[in-house]
Amino acid sequence: MVIDKEYPIGLDIVIAKLQKAIAGISWSNSITWGDAENVSIYPRCYAVEKQEDQKRYTDIEYYHANGDYTGLLHAEGNKVFFVSNHDVIPAGLNGYFKTKVDIYFMIDLSQAKPHIIHRADAEVETDALEAIKSSVPNTRISRVITGIENIYRGYRYRITDDMQPYHCFKVEMEVLRYKINANC
Repeated sequence: MVIDKEYPIGLDIVIAKLQKAIAGISWSNSITWGDAENVSIYPRCYAVEKQEDQKRYTDIEYYHANGDYTGLLHAEGNKVFFVSNHDVIPAGLNGYFKTKVDIYFMIDLSQAKPHIIHRADAEVETDALEAIKSSVPNTRISRVITGIENIYRGYRYRITDDMQPYHCFKVEMEVLRYKINANC
């Protein structure tokens, strides 16, 4: 289920297209991630500084409205979310810019690939890359990051969030050219 951002502009339009690519392609005959309603595909989410018991940490959260956030860094169900906390750099004339977007995947392999008896992490990663690799113009996959300590470096996480049946990975994408003031 794609969770749309109301009235996206600029980079959020690119992210909305990536959301739809993941939702639209992921549920084709070639990809068996189960029912599309069982996967939450969030729009841009945010790194949020928190403090608990005198300890500071950073979480990734989705902003609903009216100051209401949902934390996403815990394995439950299937979710995909986007974070862009990179610099935005001019990319030529006419109001074009470039930046990077990180796409986080937290997938329950037993739901995504129920017919496979081994740990189907490579299959799920391949599905995701196929869905996004050429879906949006002026974007490029930079790298795929695995290993929970690498994926969530700087964030608070639980080691069990990347243990069977769960698998998490991050796709770093370059948005090579977008209009910062474009709207729908």
